[in-house]
Amino acid sequence: MTSLCSSRLVARAAAAFLFLFLINMAQAAFYVSEENGGWIEQYSDSGADLGQFGPGGLAKPYGVALDATGNLYIAQVDNGAIEKYSSTGADLGVFATLPSGPSQSGPMGLIFDSAGNLLVSDYNNNRIEKFSSAGTDLGQFNIGGTLSNPTGFAFDNLGNLFVTNLGNNSVAKYSPTGSFIGNLQNSNLNMPAGIVFDSQGRILVSNYATGAIRAFNPTTGQDTGLFANTGFGSTNYGLGLDATGNVWVALREANFLEEFNSGGSSVAFVSSNGSPAFFAFSEPAAVPEASTWAIAVLAGLFLLARMVSTRCSHARLGNRR
Repeated sequence: MTSLCSSRLVARAAAAFLFLFLINMAQAAFYVSEENGGWIEQYSDSGADLGQFGPGGLAKPYGVALDATGNLYIAQVDNGAIEKYSSTGADLGVFATLPSGPSQSGPMGLIFDSAGNLLVSDYNNNRIEKFSSAGTDLGQFNIGGTLSNPTGFAFDNLGNLFVTNLGNNSVAKYSPTGSFIGNLQNSNLNMPAGIVFDSQGRILVSNYATGAIRAFNPTTGQDTGLFANTGFGSTNYGLGLDATGNVWVALREANFLEEFNSGGSSVAFVSSNGSPAFFAFSEPAAVPEASTWAIAVLAGLFLLARMVSTRCSHARLGNRR
């Protein structure tokens, strides 16, 4: 009786633990704008397709960004508007619209600064517009420099903003207040689109025309070499970094997402069907240190042993009666 009781309790506890573990793992996700499809697709960290996020019907979505509460913001190139979705995918309407300019407004990249303001690259009017967390237009962010079809964004840990210029093969650097600092070395750039800081602190830049992802030193601005070539040649666009330190690239015309490890080796291809453009990754959860995991596991085993001992002792007493 004791053996049978212990086996059943251990099996139930193990099944419950596994179920909770798998549920927790499935919650982490990233979002990809599907340009020609007009919707946002949602994926798990492993690349499993979790289906469409939100109602769709977007006017050529490109840049996507998450705020601190999990709301998703989407740049729509064809109508100049930034749409806002709740963390559950409900459409909350237009958050903001780019002001008129010499050309039709074309919001492309999106990024939040440390104060919660949203920066928007206007691809057609060569400017960066700044909006408050309430959607109020705070005016043009960039001062100086030459923007030409600004596309992707990345902040360093000092609040400096890096902007890819697809139109003049450059990456511009701006101070936290919007003052132009300079350009990264651009000898190997050819229609740069996506940009991200990797787990080693390097700037990675995707080249739409060649398929190459170049690495740069963020302090000196020097090109430190090739990070990777994408599997389908050209058409690579947005870049993203997941919680494990792997780099993702959107292969827009090929309708694939490609994943690379931190060393630049290709790990996986994930199919897409709406011309993927940009990524927005959920805030990665902190990973406990090994000692923390060990304490948690030992504590769990101790409690399980106590539970088994108590339940089986009660069972033996019941049999004696």
